[in-house]
Amino acid sequence: MESGRQRTLNVLKRSGLWFGCVLTAMALFSACMMLAPPFHWDWDGYVLVYRITSILALPVALLFLPAVLRFRQASAPQMLAILSSGVLVGPVALVLWSQVMIWHGANADMVWHGDPEVGFGIWGEAKYAALVGFLSTTLYILSFRALGVAKNSR
Repeated sequence: MESGRQRTLNVLKRSGLWFGCVLTAMALFSACMMLAPPFHWDWDGYVLVYRITSILALPVALLFLPAVLRFRQASAPQMLAILSSGVLVGPVALVLWSQVMIWHGANADMVWHGDPEVGFGIWGEAKYAALVGFLSTTLYILSFRALGVAKNSR
């Protein structure tokens, strides 16, 4: 039986680990985004992409946090559920957000297809959101197992 103090420490460990993985995934994603055309690498551009990524990714990560806290053991089915839902939560949130923008009067063609000069709309962004979700959940699962966070979580 787990004491209340030990349970609180385990929740703090898991949520801190998750937050660190999300920040790391955002940094990796921002670096990848700066290397993709039409962008070119510079520090100011990296900081801008990181800020925009954090504005979009952190609220979605907070929506996903209850699922992270729900699964306390490192069994394969639970980790597969975390991985699959972590990959899907970002694109689903973007599609829902886009639909709300359209309901509030945004140009549907611009929302779905994006600016012609940039080259991608919501579908391209959804692919990037899935990439951030994959990176963060994979980092979380690997760290979760490597650090043994789940050893005393039963």
